[in-house]
Parts: sequence; structure tokens; C-alpha cells
Amino acid sequence: MDEERKKQLEATVEGIWAMMGSFGAQVEDTIPAGEAAEERRALARRIGRLYLAFARVLIDRLGEEEAKPAILEAIRDYSYRCAEARKAGMMDLPQRGIHEKTEIAEEKGEKRLRSWGCGISQEFRRQGEEKLGALYCYVDPCSFMFTIPNIKLYHKKMEPLGGDCCEFDLAIASDEEMKDVTEAGRDYRHVDPIIKEGTEGPLLKKGKQ
Repeated sequence: MDEERKKQLEATVEGIWAMMGSFGAQVEDTIPAGEAAEERRALARRIGRLYLAFARVLIDRLGEEEAKPAILEAIRDYSYRCAEARKAGMMDLPQRGIHEKTEIAEEKGEKRLRSWGCGISQEFRRQGEEKLGALYCYVDPCSFMFTIPNIKLYHKKMEPLGGDCCEFDLAIASDEEMKDVTEAGRDYRHVDPIIKEGTEGPLLKKGKQ
């Protein structure tokens, strides 16, 4: 390596150290709302990348027939861990969410939770992995059932599967549904019919045959 290139790299290293010094810094000033929201979504997109990396490697290594049940079992375990964190008083998700907009609305006299611009879903779309990504979203009904037995939060619409937003409803879960979610090895996919229907068949990247 010549001296000029070495000097350039040393300068780059110094610049990286300067940037890293601001990570996790305690800032006394109020963070602008827009900046804080984008930071939350940036973290959500990173979670989406992490999930897709593991899920796609499992499929490529094991084949989809073996990998899909393994992914679903991992999401079950992940949901349990999220619920345990909540029960321990830890914040599982940012209070202001990981979406661009969220609201409680009414649909024919029934309440709905609607969210637009989920950061995790944005990463699924960016990589053309909406179908594989949708399996991740089983964390919503499953973690809810682990947290509050016999109550489930499930999708009426989903951004990764073509919805204009993610829309959620609450319902009472049967004892059989509780067993399917909480007992390892059982097929729990039916607790969220939209995900089940939308993820049938090969989990190909969009545009691939």
C-alpha cells in the first residue's frame, strides 16, 4: 500500500471515530420529532434486514420445506421472549411506534388499530421479500397471546401483503388456539388468516420465478 493511500485511510479512520463518538451520546436538547421518528424507523429497518438475512439463509441451506417450519418456530420463540420482556417491565417497542402514522379508527362500529409506513415492512419491500417478510408479522398475534392469555391481536390488512396499511383487530382466542401458539411443534398459522393465506406457496423474491 502506498503512503498516499495509507494517509487517506488513516484520515477515514479518524472521521469514523469522530462519528462514533456521537453514538449513544446524552443530548440535553430536545430531539426534533421528525428526526426521532426517522431514527425509530431506521432501527426497525435494521430489524427487518436481520430477520430476512437469517430467514433467507435458512431457506437457501435447508430448502423451503424444512426452513419454513424452522422460521415459524423461531418467530414463536421470539414472540415468547418479547412477551417475557414486557412482563418484566421492559419496553418492547418504542412508545411512539415504528410507523409513520398510527390511529384508532372505527369500522362499522368496531374499533381498529391502523398503522402506515412500518419501518420493518419498508425493508421487506425494498428487498422484494414481502412474502417471506410477512411470516415475521406472526409476532403480533403470538406475542400478544403470550402476554395476555386468550386475547389475540391479528391483522385485517397488511402492508407486506398488498394492504394500504396494517390494520389490526382484537379477538378472544380459544383454548385450542392458545395451545397452538404456546406449545412448541404445533401449527399456529391459522391464528392470523391473512398471513397464512398470503404466505402459502414458494417464498420467492418478488419478480423471481
